[in-house]
Amino acid sequence: MSRSQEPDRPLEDMPATQLVEYARNKERELNEANTRAERAERRAALATTTNLPQQGRPQKRTRVGTSETDNEENEESGGEEEKETPAEKATAAGRKYAIVHGLWLTSTPKKILQTKQDDRYREESRFTNLKNKMQGEMRDVRETLPEDIQPSIGRAWLIRAYRTGMQEQRSNTSSRIRNNINEVFEDHLQEYIDGPVRVRDVAKRTGWTNLIGGKRNAEKKMEYNIFDAAVLHADMSNTHNTNTFLKNKLPMHIAAAILYGRQKALALAAGTASATSGTVMKDIHQITHTTPGLAANASMLTLWALSADVELKPAGQQTGISWQETQEHLVVYLTNGLRKRMRSVIDIFRVWDEELFPHTETSLGGAMGTGTSSHGLQSALAAMESGERMDEDEEEGTEGNEPDGSPGNGSGEESSGEGNENDDTGS
Repeated sequence: MSRSQEPDRPLEDMPATQLVEYARNKERELNEANTRAERAERRAALATTTNLPQQGRPQKRTRVGTSETDNEENEESGGEEEKETPAEKATAAGRKYAIVHGLWLTSTPKKILQTKQDDRYREESRFTNLKNKMQGEMRDVRETLPEDIQPSIGRAWLIRAYRTGMQEQRSNTSSRIRNNINEVFEDHLQEYIDGPVRVRDVAKRTGWTNLIGGKRNAEKKMEYNIFDAAVLHADMSNTHNTNTFLKNKLPMHIAAAILYGRQKALALAAGTASATSGTVMKDIHQITHTTPGLAANASMLTLWALSADVELKPAGQQTGISWQETQEHLVVYLTNGLRKRMRSVIDIFRVWDEELFPHTETSLGGAMGTGTSSHGLQSALAAMESGERMDEDEEEGTEGNEPDGSPGNGSGEESSGEGNENDDTGS
């Protein structure tokens, strides 16, 4: 079905796959219609990080990646300083990627953004090797970029701006979680932690390994299995339970802090009503539903915030936990469950959307993908396989809330050395 094409039969008679495609196209058309109205709000919010004046004629800006030989973005702006420049659009797109897809890329931004599209690529094989992962990420990057700058996807100025956006979002997110929303952790964890809950206190965090899946092995060494993390289970179980996994509201409220800001996260954690004020990331980037990347990011960040690691890096310097791999494993779990229509995973997206996007008519997740890797991931996937699948009649009765066929960002296999040849992955 094309984007502008109306359905040739009633919505209630559509199979789930066609209904999802129709819903996604409608949502995309709505987003494009709202672009002009959103631009002023986006500029106001971006002013906090780009130092742009919010009133009067904008001052001349120093744009990301401009030079005499690489100045295409100036030409694309049409010489109108009032408009958001192409470089600013690319930076904003990088921020969006870090929210809804992943905090890091499989390889360097340059390699991902200069990856040529392979028409033989199939989404269901996305996680089978590094080449396919890069193909998938390149498509995700394109999805975040406004159409008018997509032709410049491989140019140096856009790569630099996109990388800057990811860096800024990653830095802002980690700082906010550790320093500004301690009350959220208090509301959720006070009864499970002895003494005050202070996530900024590394000495405190070293004693919270039991909350994030840490267990001593036979050699008395600490090992971590994210699928056994209590803070990811609604019942605080320290062994994987498919019925409660990823349904703890703490990660959802971490996501709320990213999407809506501190006050909204505190209100949700306290169980009080709160309306958002000002322009928030959800509106800036037109985020309307939970994606596998968003849920995986927030869940991984919850574990990181409670860990002994001081900085948010792909691999933790204190714990040895691979945070990039943790996020990828969570995406694999979610995308596998969506692709196979597992009830427990469909319910994860329903719970997250009810908490984060209660007024969104068409709530969509992301789907399709395969992957295998660690023992923890394989055990979790095996447990999910034994669970209950939704039948076709149930799918048709979910009122347009089926997760869609778009990918999350992630992998079920360990990244090869080629993919992480330096610390520039998404940085």
